[in-house]
Amino acid sequence: MRSLPRWEDAAVELGIDVVKRSIGGRPKVIAGNVSGCDVTVEYKGSRDPRSQRLTRFAVKPPTDFPFEKARSRDIGKVWSRSFQAGDPDWDKKFVVKTKNHDATRLFFTADRRALFDRMVVGSLGPKYHKNAFMFEEYSWPTSSGVVHVVRTMVRYVNELASGKLETPDV
Repeated sequence: MRSLPRWEDAAVELGIDVVKRSIGGRPKVIAGNVSGCDVTVEYKGSRDPRSQRLTRFAVKPPTDFPFEKARSRDIGKVWSRSFQAGDPDWDKKFVVKTKNHDATRLFFTADRRALFDRMVVGSLGPKYHKNAFMFEEYSWPTSSGVVHVVRTMVRYVNELASGKLETPDV
């Protein structure tokens, strides 16, 4: 029988709360606001050693973006009438679903396309859906691993929201 990760330290370091615990008392969900972004880290799975372990990270930006969904083209279907940024290399890598193509075109400046490229193809690989960037990891990260992923995602999301590319390559 497996034990659940101990994320109390991560919650304290990030300044967020344990919002749901397992029957054994270990955190299953930690959530709160980190640097203006609403963050949720959730463990999915069971104690059965044969089951798949999944940790889902969600980071909601401080402002809404002008598109509904965005992700790498490598994942799943391509939506009809997808947004095209006009950058052939970027358009080959990503699919963006929007109802407002003009606002989305203004949003995806060269800096934001470069940052989005690093976010989605880089080490984290999240997708944007339901007004949040989500990243799923098939493991139980340690508290320090949770802190690293959350801080990196929050930094990227805040830079994407502000349009200022400041994050060095990770």
